[in-house]
Amino acid sequence: MSKRRRKKAPPPPKEGPEIPTTTGVLRLHPRGFGFVISDEKDAPDIFIPKHLTDNAVDGDRVEIAINPDSKSEKGPDGKILAVLDRGRTHIAGIVSHIHGVCYAYIPVLGSSRPAVIENSEGLKLGERVILRVEEWGSTKNPTICHYERTIGHIDDPSCDSNAGAEEFSLRNTFPKEAVKEAQAYGKKVTQKELKDRRDLTKQTTLTIDPETAKDFDDALSVEIDEKGHYHLSVHIADAAHYVRPGTALDKEAFERCNSTYFPGHCIPMLPEELSNNLCSLREGVIRLTVSVLMEFDRSGSLINQEICRSYIKSKKRFTYGQAKNILEGKAKSPYRKNLEQMRDLCTLLKAKRAERGSIDFSLPDLVILVDGKGAPTKTHIEEYDITHQMVEEFMLKANETVATTLAQRGKGLVYRIHDEPAAEDLQEFDGFARILGFALPPKPTQK
Repeated sequence: MSKRRRKKAPPPPKEGPEIPTTTGVLRLHPRGFGFVISDEKDAPDIFIPKHLTDNAVDGDRVEIAINPDSKSEKGPDGKILAVLDRGRTHIAGIVSHIHGVCYAYIPVLGSSRPAVIENSEGLKLGERVILRVEEWGSTKNPTICHYERTIGHIDDPSCDSNAGAEEFSLRNTFPKEAVKEAQAYGKKVTQKELKDRRDLTKQTTLTIDPETAKDFDDALSVEIDEKGHYHLSVHIADAAHYVRPGTALDKEAFERCNSTYFPGHCIPMLPEELSNNLCSLREGVIRLTVSVLMEFDRSGSLINQEICRSYIKSKKRFTYGQAKNILEGKAKSPYRKNLEQMRDLCTLLKAKRAERGSIDFSLPDLVILVDGKGAPTKTHIEEYDITHQMVEEFMLKANETVATTLAQRGKGLVYRIHDEPAAEDLQEFDGFARILGFALPPKPTQK
């Protein structure tokens, strides 16, 4: 008799390294990729490629797996495992198809993920609508929604701002408590509020802003002393005087983070009682400010600086175009000398910055002009001329001075720093530049 050989049992599978997971809130980019802001304190944001966002949408709280092999200099990447909590119950969309089943295009979902509107009776093609989500879909199954109300029609530009606010969950109205706090400050700066502040109303202070600007949050002054030294003052509206920690204004400003600008319209971070009045450095009225006072020698080197709480009275409000015409001799103004001194100091500061390796792109800006109803009428190319450069150069120097002062005092602060580009990014740019006929050195230099 022959014995049958017993097969050996296979060895147990080797356990691989455990893939780290975390939770956080997803913030999606319009191009489809996103970043998860981790719930863990001081943890970096995790990049989520477009094809790994699953069916999550902006604002959702999600669980993600972090790629253990991620070696990018820009931080870790991962993929979404599950949606834990939805960040919204309603979405805004545009009715895109009505035959048989009514579909809507949803900006936050993208063109590849239309939504089905269940109760679509009476809806018309092109209407902007607010929908309540009944069932979130995926890349294969549509999101099911219930119609609630109509904002307007895509042919009516007057509803664009409201539609944009709804589509991107922008806060378009202020809580009563915040408005009440803003109104309590009144319409004018009181004598009591001037106490313990530097009186800078004697300075020839100017504002230079776009023609469409409604509020003016910074003002400038340049004087030259008998030694030929430039004294630059950059004044910023002191919003912190009105927005106190823990107040309704503070909480609402925290939720908004910034003002949002549409062509011809703005959703402000603060109620209009502040944003368009007390925190706007209007011509001819006293306003509370934080001032950065800087002294430069004849070559443009900073030799003295001071930061103080102050109050000013702007002498003149200029648009960029008006200031440019005065400097070019096309218009007369009693403030021409002041503008020329600003131009001269700007030239010195630009040269100093160039010595440090700074690049000046000097790119123009395309401005969309609209009528009273919000309908686009034409476009305007805003050139990056000397007046724009003056404002930018002075603001840069003020920011540098504030950052240096805080660092010297041992205060923790956030810097906006452009990291050194990765080698592969430089190679890609080099190839693109060569296509356009430019030859670049093997390694970048300050020249």
